[in-house]
Amino acid sequence: MSNETITENPEELRRDIDLLNLLEALLFVAPGAVPPAQFASALDLPVQEVENGLKILEAQFSTRGVRLQWHLGRVQLTTAPETAQLVE
Repeated sequence: MSNETITENPEELRRDIDLLNLLEALLFVAPGAVPPAQFASALDLPVQEVENGLKILEAQFSTRGVRLQWHLGRVQLTTAPETAQLVE
């Protein structure tokens, strides 16, 4: 994919990027916990599809240095508890 394609047709780019990558990027820049419905609205996708993607990311992150934290129907990216001493 050329830079010309990226600049001229962002909708095509969005479709070409995997849902998990989009969710990961949105979680990374979110200022705090976000309801899945907000991600669904931003991505123009059904909430269930976004929730399924978030569950997959949660499983993938379970052995890495970041985690998905759920609270009151919202989700955010956090550091893994076992890294607390290093990142505080």
